[in-house]
Amino acid sequence: MDIQIKRFDFTPNSTIGLLTLDGTFQCFTLEDAMRDVKIAGQTAIPLGIYELTYRDEPSDMRRRYQKRYGDEHKMLWLRDIPDFTYVYFHVGNAPKDTEGCVLVGTSYNRSISDHIGASRDAYEDFYPQVYAALDKEELVSVSVTVL
Repeated sequence: MDIQIKRFDFTPNSTIGLLTLDGTFQCFTLEDAMRDVKIAGQTAIPLGIYELTYRDEPSDMRRRYQKRYGDEHKMLWLRDIPDFTYVYFHVGNAPKDTEGCVLVGTSYNRSISDHIGASRDAYEDFYPQVYAALDKEELVSVSVTVL
């Protein structure tokens, strides 16, 4: 599975992108602003290619998602990002929701700055597809290219 995030709208508070799965549009993304110097929880991840795996260790975020999606839910984890730890794909609509991660949403309106919409819908469509690919590929990594 090939996942790409193509960023296209940059504001002082956020970075908006298009996420594709195997070349087909899947959803919009929202990250924090691009910065020359990282501010924890407020900076978009650097351009690059990153491995995507699950993270199933206990955490506050995983517990919240297990309440909503069931005990077997594992977080989709972007790994080995320089100077970042525990970067996930997750639900949220605005920079305040990112926690330094990548949010997914089904809608984007340029006139509503720093916002993507219907995030739960996007996550509930995106997650099972990626989870299934990770299960099938077992030892083969799924990578995410951030452009």
